[in-house]
Amino acid sequence: MSATWGRLQGRTDVFAVDLHLMDDPDATDLVDPDEVASWGTFQLWANGRNFTLHTEAGVQLESCHWYLLPLCEWLVENWDDLLHEERLPGPDVKDAATGIERLSQQHLLSEAREDELDEQVRDWWQSHNLAVGCMGAAFPPTFLRRWGDLIEVSQAGRSRSGIPSHVRYVGNDVERVEVGSVGPVLWEILQALAHELARRRPESERVALLRRKVDDLQSIDRQSARQAEMSQGLMPASVDAGVVVLRTPVAGLLFGCMEPTVSPEDVMAVHELLARHGGSSPQITNVQVPDSSVVAGLEPGPAGSILGEDAWELLAISSDAPVDVEGLIQSLGVRLETVKLSDKNIRSLCVLGEGMAVVAVNPNYRSGDAKAVQRFSMAHELCHLLFDRERAVSVAVASGPWAPQGLERQANAFAAAFLMPADLVQRVLAEVPEPSPHLCVEAVAQALVVPFTSAVDRLRNLGVLSDAEADELKQR
Repeated sequence: MSATWGRLQGRTDVFAVDLHLMDDPDATDLVDPDEVASWGTFQLWANGRNFTLHTEAGVQLESCHWYLLPLCEWLVENWDDLLHEERLPGPDVKDAATGIERLSQQHLLSEAREDELDEQVRDWWQSHNLAVGCMGAAFPPTFLRRWGDLIEVSQAGRSRSGIPSHVRYVGNDVERVEVGSVGPVLWEILQALAHELARRRPESERVALLRRKVDDLQSIDRQSARQAEMSQGLMPASVDAGVVVLRTPVAGLLFGCMEPTVSPEDVMAVHELLARHGGSSPQITNVQVPDSSVVAGLEPGPAGSILGEDAWELLAISSDAPVDVEGLIQSLGVRLETVKLSDKNIRSLCVLGEGMAVVAVNPNYRSGDAKAVQRFSMAHELCHLLFDRERAVSVAVASGPWAPQGLERQANAFAAAFLMPADLVQRVLAEVPEPSPHLCVEAVAQALVVPFTSAVDRLRNLGVLSDAEADELKQR
């Protein structure tokens, strides 16, 4: 069966979509003639990975065969969510495919909100899963979402795809590509197919509507709406490439791009904070930082511990106890602030870029605003500023349950190791007259000005406490 029309848009080693139209081998009067005219194949490529590569009955195929019209209609209807919304309806995980499958199988909220969570998961699934756009095709759940200044493409494992047993995809793969290499490619291929279908079906109102909607994606009104949604009223978004916002504004990075669950009062509080500190020239962008390549492949916890120790040795103002985290942050040109937020789950936030560098702690944080808690929050944000720049040109993290879990675990481990480096811990423990698990933890917590539970975890990691001793102390 030969193609009657074809178009490859983009580069397969970066991001590309390949569409071909063919004669429908199973055309009947029961199928919409517009869809019959759109029968063909599609391929989706990201960083050299063909997400449509699969085997059917042992035969390898590079493309999926299905009706392209409903797929294109779905892409147009969900355009802004696909390319601008990052946050899943629950605490984030390493990628969308993993996260949404986990959320679909368990309830993360109270029983009273189970129905609401189910609806949120369904909505996110419907607006980010390419397989929804080609319902009926042998294609597994494949998700597109924003990830800072990148677009993430992730595919679920074949065991949960619901496709026939003789069809096999590799699945469980994740690729991330610059936004500017994705949005224009998708729009160009949609426009090309819409025009070809209009040539073939000039009398079709459905195809004519698709053409108008594709053209509308680059309208001035649509661009303005995208920028307003992403900025959440904090500040204008950055350059729109006609069909997609290229750089995520600070608000989008803080709150997960579109549709954040954040109160208007908290948005205003952050707006006022950022307005006070624009136009600075932070030195942190030029500071020598520990080589993060040494922790490549490690889990976030161990990686953060190594980076925290290395950062203390390289950046600490002195070897005195406690570590002067406030002085270090300020010496790097970063402003230290407080921002009172109604969301008690957000411990602190940081912003680096767009002419500002700010670390702000939330005095309403659920663990309190004691000096030890605030110091830990500052060290936590220091990790984000030093090591979490790969997602976007700017760094902006609201440290709470909605932030990416990998980033948060690494930042927590970093803060513990930076504030409680092994050398200072041993120095403190050497002065404990009658060491016991409780007295050791209490001495470290007081001398290094850290939370008691953080000291427990750090001493456990250093081998000073056994797991049983640490668990007992944390249960008191």
